[in-house]
Amino acid sequence: MKNNGFLIKSDNALIAETNGRHTLTELCQKLKLPLEIGQYLPWDGEWHHVSAYANEVPYYHLGRVEAWLKTDPGRKALEKAKAEQRAKKDSTLEVAVAVAKVSWTAYYTNWKRGRATRGAAYTKTEAAVEVRFHPHKVMATIVRPDGSCFRKAADGFDMEAADGEAIPRPKWNGKTHE
Repeated sequence: MKNNGFLIKSDNALIAETNGRHTLTELCQKLKLPLEIGQYLPWDGEWHHVSAYANEVPYYHLGRVEAWLKTDPGRKALEKAKAEQRAKKDSTLEVAVAVAKVSWTAYYTNWKRGRATRGAAYTKTEAAVEVRFHPHKVMATIVRPDGSCFRKAADGFDMEAADGEAIPRPKWNGKTHE
């Protein structure tokens, strides 16, 4: 099957889907399973080409997976996968810091002959309630007192407490904020 000249799924993949076989993500959506169960699922070796890059994607038989989940090994694997999902979710909580003021350097843009050129720098300051540092991203959400928010690079601003002291930001170790 092609879309604008790019391979979306092979014809054999479409035939497999009509015969009750699905990719891991489709299977997990249909059965409401966590994606982490993919490493435990019984697989009979069937795969098909999918996507514009013709990736080899494993296909699982829906009926066999449903029957396997009713067995003891299937139930144990499902419990393990759910525990892994909970642990992953707990490790990806945002780090929130209560602040009074946030300031950063901004640049105004000059437009000359239809082209944007960087103008002079100025310091912009806004009142904020908190700053949320996103796990696994070098971004932060700044929440204003009225509840509206915007995102900035986590290292692109300074934070101050209500008493005027600077607040240190959580350190980025390359994977998450600490």
